[in-house]
Amino acid sequence: MSHVFISYVREDSESVENIARALRACNVDLWLDRNQIKPGVRWADAIRTAITEGTFYMACFSTAYNARTRSYMNEELTLAIEQLRQRATDQRWFIPVLLDDCEIPQRSIGAGETLRSLQWVRLYEDWNEGIARILSTVQPDAAEVHRLRASLRDASARARIRAADRLGELGPLASIAVDGLLEALEDQNVTVRAAAAEALGKLGIGREAVVQKLLGVLRKGEFYSSATASRSLVRLGAVGVTGLLEAMTFTAYGVA
Repeated sequence: MSHVFISYVREDSESVENIARALRACNVDLWLDRNQIKPGVRWADAIRTAITEGTFYMACFSTAYNARTRSYMNEELTLAIEQLRQRATDQRWFIPVLLDDCEIPQRSIGAGETLRSLQWVRLYEDWNEGIARILSTVQPDAAEVHRLRASLRDASARARIRAADRLGELGPLASIAVDGLLEALEDQNVTVRAAAAEALGKLGIGREAVVQKLLGVLRKGEFYSSATASRSLVRLGAVGVTGLLEAMTFTAYGVA
């Protein structure tokens, strides 16, 4: 599991918490706050250890940061730059993120380069794509799933169907998208509902919430989505038996 140290100023706490929520949903482990330091431990030592041992370091820059004359984030940046200079130049470790339309500080990282020499993520321009770009570095397998999960809410039904189909192809790797697929079972488009139902079966996550949602699709009585939902209950194995027993009483052609 990737471990990411996130550096930020307090004024940006809400934005950073949203980032953290998105990354945690993709099973990324985070070091986010000094509150994680146990009482009695020297905070400077704990932060140094968290930065040097972290798989990645993410610096969240903003107009709020630039307005500060002093901040703990500057202390963390100093430690991070020290660590960055010791690493191979082709190793992706330091990830600059722009929370709003601001400038990255011209801090030297050696060899005539500054922090601006590193590729950054403009999170304020496109939130979902920005998170996907961060994931492409810290958790590559989750990057596509994050994009597909966002596409489940696309205005185009065709895009929603494609997203559900692809998530099904990914199988268990797409487990972080279960909630999005459950939401898609309520879609107004019957083909989207069917695609989401089939994807849930391929993911093979036998949660009670999944069984109940699939039953909800069955109870609508539409052949296409009902048949797909019943096949997914079969794929879920024993946990789907109760739902299948109910499905056997349905009159829709082919479902029983």
